[in-house]
Amino acid sequence: MTRNLLIVLRTCTTVHMVNDLGRGRYIKVPKHEIVNVCTSSLVDSINQVKDHTIKLIVLDDHSTPEAVADIKKIISRCRFPVEFISVEDGTGNGHTMRRVYEQVEKHTTDLWYHVEDDYLHQPTAIQDMLDTVNYLETDIQGRMMAIFPHDDVFRYRGHVPPSIVVLGPYRHYKTVHCTTFTCLATKAIYDKYRQHFRDLILLAEHGFGNIEAQSINQVWNQPDVLLFNPIPGLAFHITDEVGKDPYIDIMAVWNGIPKLWLDNY
Repeated sequence: MTRNLLIVLRTCTTVHMVNDLGRGRYIKVPKHEIVNVCTSSLVDSINQVKDHTIKLIVLDDHSTPEAVADIKKIISRCRFPVEFISVEDGTGNGHTMRRVYEQVEKHTTDLWYHVEDDYLHQPTAIQDMLDTVNYLETDIQGRMMAIFPHDDVFRYRGHVPPSIVVLGPYRHYKTVHCTTFTCLATKAIYDKYRQHFRDLILLAEHGFGNIEAQSINQVWNQPDVLLFNPIPGLAFHITDEVGKDPYIDIMAVWNGIPKLWLDNY
């Protein structure tokens, strides 16, 4: 079955992640470089897709002119339709997530995938997720399906809720109950639980902590929704050292990404 996927990527090269303990990312490069490599990894993965339809929209939050030029060059090499939108009327997570969900409401007919600019994708990531939706939807007894592409190491520590482990078409997937802002979901999930997605916007705009737990994670705990993540992950969140997958050679993935921002690529 051919799927129609809207991908909305948020980019911002002027904000650098530092967690509550003062730790930065485990790949020690400027944010501009992280955005270049991660955006290239996403476009490279999109370009591997066969038998599905994709549109990529980039929402940029006041990146530097040099970074914007690189992002535009990268997405120009996508073989599916693309659109670059500069968010000029505000800034920050809440404001740009409002713009994300506006695009979801306007353009989604089947599946949507919101992704942040610090997720490093495997070349097979997008094809794998689309084929997995097709593969598993027939077996989940009428429930709605979503995917979180990052196999979060924090979900293996402390209080770990039970998971169902299933065979996807290419790897195992397990059920989970939490995402970051990044997730792939059906239009039906968004339409039914729109208020929880709107709650994420409001909480982010007002600077609350633990935002996902009070908003979109409520969606993933509904009885008619199943959220899966791949084992191992298909996209890796470039966060601080304690969030790094210890069994994946992340630098091999990083170094293997085509440098789509270069003129002579």
